[in-house]
Amino acid sequence: MKQMGIKEAKNKFSELLQDAKDAPITITHHGKPDSVVMSFELYNQLMPKQSGLDLFAGIDWSELDLESHPSFKQRELGLD
Repeated sequence: MKQMGIKEAKNKFSELLQDAKDAPITITHHGKPDSVVMSFELYNQLMPKQSGLDLFAGIDWSELDLESHPSFKQRELGLD
């Protein structure tokens, strides 16, 4: 995998993005791997597919006070 230092990545950002379309590039900080830049297409291939409901899986619903939301009160009073 191609590597690029953080300063070089900053100075050659457009080139970095163009090269990342072909293959991921490791960005190093003080000589150590820090981040990876890759195409959005590759990113989507690597990420697990999620259903719409999975997006809400991490929400602590007990913290929400839906009854105080204005649209809830409108429905309750039949004003919607």
